[in-house]
Amino acid sequence: MTKPLNISSAAVQFGIIDLYKYSIYSEIKNGRATFTLHSGSQSCEYSKDFRFGGSHTFFIPSTLNFGPKCQECITETVDIEPNSVHVPLQIPQYFLSTAGELVMSSATGQEFYYSQVVYG
Repeated sequence: MTKPLNISSAAVQFGIIDLYKYSIYSEIKNGRATFTLHSGSQSCEYSKDFRFGGSHTFFIPSTLNFGPKCQECITETVDIEPNSVHVPLQIPQYFLSTAGELVMSSATGQEFYYSQVVYG
């Protein structure tokens, strides 16, 4: 592959990427996304399932083989793992830690103020 690569999907147009360059960081909705790679008259499709909260980097080699097996040439690294805990499951922990901080800071605050009182 000696020509620039044009990468697009239904949600994002990455535009033309020159050799040894990178694309813009883009947000992809969770679910299945299909990317179309064009270089001159050659093209191939790459599909990937995305989950919420993950960050991925895809390396496309200059030796990319266009055709039905182009998926095998593209290397993926997961920079940040997708979320595995849903937000509603975290609400009780936040409530308990907030309640504990209110009670403990109230007791220590009263003790500090009591120690600072000037008599007389």
